[in-house]
Amino acid sequence: VNRPPPGDRGGESRLARVRLPHGWAEAVAYHTMDGMSTTEHTEADRLLGLRALPVDNASISIDGMESDEAGLRSGRVSWGRKAGLAFAAFTSLGALGMVAMNAVRGGSADLAQQAELAARAEEEAGLRDADDSLFITGRTLSMMKRTHLSINAIKGGTWFSDVVGLGLGGQEYWYNSTANDHIGSGTVGNVSTEAMEYVNSGRKKICAARSEFSWTNIDQSNEYDMHEFQGAQTTSGPLGPDYWWDLIYTMNTQYDAPSDSNVWNVFLHMGQHMYVDDLTKHVVHLQDKGTPFLARYYTSVAHGDQSTTMYVIFVPNPYNGNVVIIHSGAVGNWHARNLFRALETEACVDAVSLPYPLETLEEWWDDLFVETVNPRELPRPIPIMDSHPVHDYDEVVDYFGPDALNMANWSVVNLVDWSNNATTPGAESGSIGTCSIYTIQMQSQFKSDYQMRYVYTPQAKGFDELGRFVKYVDSNVREVAGFNTGYSRWMDNHIAISLPTYDGQEVEYINYLDQLRPHLEQAKTPYHTHITEVIDGRDTGSIWAWGPGGLGIEWHGTLNYTSFEYPVGNFDFCTADSACQADDRQCNMNGDDDTAGATDKHSRTTK
Repeated sequence: VNRPPPGDRGGESRLARVRLPHGWAEAVAYHTMDGMSTTEHTEADRLLGLRALPVDNASISIDGMESDEAGLRSGRVSWGRKAGLAFAAFTSLGALGMVAMNAVRGGSADLAQQAELAARAEEEAGLRDADDSLFITGRTLSMMKRTHLSINAIKGGTWFSDVVGLGLGGQEYWYNSTANDHIGSGTVGNVSTEAMEYVNSGRKKICAARSEFSWTNIDQSNEYDMHEFQGAQTTSGPLGPDYWWDLIYTMNTQYDAPSDSNVWNVFLHMGQHMYVDDLTKHVVHLQDKGTPFLARYYTSVAHGDQSTTMYVIFVPNPYNGNVVIIHSGAVGNWHARNLFRALETEACVDAVSLPYPLETLEEWWDDLFVETVNPRELPRPIPIMDSHPVHDYDEVVDYFGPDALNMANWSVVNLVDWSNNATTPGAESGSIGTCSIYTIQMQSQFKSDYQMRYVYTPQAKGFDELGRFVKYVDSNVREVAGFNTGYSRWMDNHIAISLPTYDGQEVEYINYLDQLRPHLEQAKTPYHTHITEVIDGRDTGSIWAWGPGGLGIEWHGTLNYTSFEYPVGNFDFCTADSACQADDRQCNMNGDDDTAGATDKHSRTTK
């Protein structure tokens, strides 16, 4: 897009022609009276915008990290109105009203569509009302973390921080060992030294990197984390994540023609759904940065909110194959609101819609804290649910069912198997085709409700490519990982679920990782178990396991050694199979000395 020189002031607009991979498109450059220049892109222009993908060469180089630790962690800041945050309009927002193509103002759906949505929501009302019994029980499974397999964890973390406005909780490199042998954001002065040792064949070899984000509940007693993780030693097969993430990012940001009315594809369901009180600032920010995104509106199917118009943006992540999905009940500025158009019917509104009413979302949003750099820029999103596209829906249902993992038998969760039976009317066609959703309803680590959704939409674009991806990663995992042995880099892409802590009462649900082991093996699940810490004298760790649909599941809890044999070693980021070595420092929760390998249980330290 041709921008006029900075000194060209005035209120006129100009058309510019943009070269796209499949032809030309027009965009409007509008100049505000205060001299600020904003170029208004069409949706096609936004999606086909700048792409600067890093190359994954199965090794990790040292990227620049912020030298000012205070800039990385400036303390916990309250989210919403309780922190005195007020919505502020940008003076340059007037330019957003000049979109030339695909500008559809959000509004209510027609009465027939609303009636259909209400009827389907009523069918699920009983199940959704059951969420009340899960809220802050302490006995349900809880979503504690989301880890993304990143092709550049440090740059990916910086990208995510910029898109959503969250401050980095930390950035780290690991070398030669497990546990505390790493370089973190608090020791950035060592980064250049360690990098130099690595380049000059020194004894320390950088083998993993991570960026971290954290949310906590109001009393800071529980924490939910999001990790961008990059490993260099584990295998991923001949077509690594660099190939697949680039392919998926291309599908999410490019399409056959700029005039396409339907750009939806199955991989847009591969993401984390969040909530903010207003999307205006995010829209302005993404436009200003030239970050590709989709802007959509839909009618909520949450019980009690069936007539509410919701707004959502989909921001493809170039580093991890996923999509940042941010919802809101408001886009306060009408110029920004003009960017939104109706959600494609192929997307399946039941799969996209947040499952909780606005009143509940607002309560959760107000009562959370987050690591942040500047609380007055972008509204801080609260994680609400994860979604993941699947190619074989029966595989998902069977995996969690009684003949495999048998999840309903040993956990306090709701498992919902929903399908539209291919009868849901679409806005532009007779039917959206089959839409099936398998949902795990639990709670978050910060004590809100949380959902994990597996989404099956075989009529959507990219479905065959999804099948090829799932087949490839599943085959790779099963080639290198078995029952408590081996590891694949694809297992780094996982959700993390925490088991409830044993409270001294005899119950039917599972408290210990040892109790989960036979269920995983009955489900023919590759996994590897590692200790991570000692809490209140209890050995605590995780089972890093594979799962259905090409997505892993980390099960976190306590070990009692009724099934696993002591000692259970730490996760070693510098070995291909994740097993710690005899010469690793702190391999089996050693003390701070340099004792090799496992030591007596009583010498381990609480971390």
